[in-house]
Amino acid sequence: MNRVLAGLAPVLLGGTAAARRLGTDDTRVRTPLTVSRRIAVVSVGGGTGCTTTVAALAGLLARRRRGPVLAVDAAGGQAGLLRRCGSEAPGEPDVEAEREAAAIRRTARTAADARQGLARSVSGLHLLDLTEAGRARVPGQVWGAQVGPVARFFDLVLTDWGTRDAEESATLAAESHLTVVVGRAAPASAAAAATRALELAGSGPGESVLVLLADVAGTGAPTAAGLRAELRTRLPARPERVGNPVAPDRDDDPVLVLPFDRALAGAEGLDSRRSSARTRAAHLAAAAAVVDRVAGRIVPPVRPPATSSATTLATTGAAAGAPVRARRGVVS
Repeated sequence: MNRVLAGLAPVLLGGTAAARRLGTDDTRVRTPLTVSRRIAVVSVGGGTGCTTTVAALAGLLARRRRGPVLAVDAAGGQAGLLRRCGSEAPGEPDVEAEREAAAIRRTARTAADARQGLARSVSGLHLLDLTEAGRARVPGQVWGAQVGPVARFFDLVLTDWGTRDAEESATLAAESHLTVVVGRAAPASAAAAATRALELAGSGPGESVLVLLADVAGTGAPTAAGLRAELRTRLPARPERVGNPVAPDRDDDPVLVLPFDRALAGAEGLDSRRSSARTRAAHLAAAAAVVDRVAGRIVPPVRPPATSSATTLATTGAAAGAPVRARRGVVS
């Protein structure tokens, strides 16, 4: 266990159980991948911390894994993924240089071509901003043209799509190995996130979804417990596993809670050293869950019944079919 994890363990739960869990999660994060994997991160509404979540997970994955990781900003929001990740690219953008770099990436034949002109964070994360001034959304074809030619040169490609409605999310999930749905731990937002997960399960090549809840009000544990039981009942069963999972009791958890940490709120260049041990452990567990799903440890589930998205999540008392207002869209 490295010095970062060793520093976390005594703080968390004060014993060897915490250290063992951290070590297990770190092993899961480092699982090798045979081919590049695409991860779409969508929010069910504003204020969920979607960009912060992508920045934290992508930065952690870039630090802990051997293969290169690419984070893409397609959200078009005010937070700015590159700013949150701590891009090393200084000064005003050189428009002509960016065009030349984009042209090289579109015909990339080597890893050097694929990284041409990309910003870089201090964690080693590669960054690509698809947003433009005055544009409130990033169309799907822009992602395809800019990211499609270079995706194979990265171990993992995480895209922050921001707030998307159910139809847009389904389009994104169809092109992704994993869809991460981000909501708040408040009952209505959590129910909307769980409903979206049920709608998307089985729609992508990896046929996998994961719900992450931002616990702003400190109510995440009971909210997540109810949704977890609900989703485990209603999501298609995963009777078989591939390989030899290092954490068979944890790698199929459909709902994880990320504590709200004021030290990270609005910060430029997320630095885990400013966050609490609890926050760092939660991010590590979430990153491990992401890798578990795209690494193929769990056999992809059978497609869920078409009616699964129309029922009510009794554990929260919120209407599962409530529409989510979209700020941005995607054109397939």
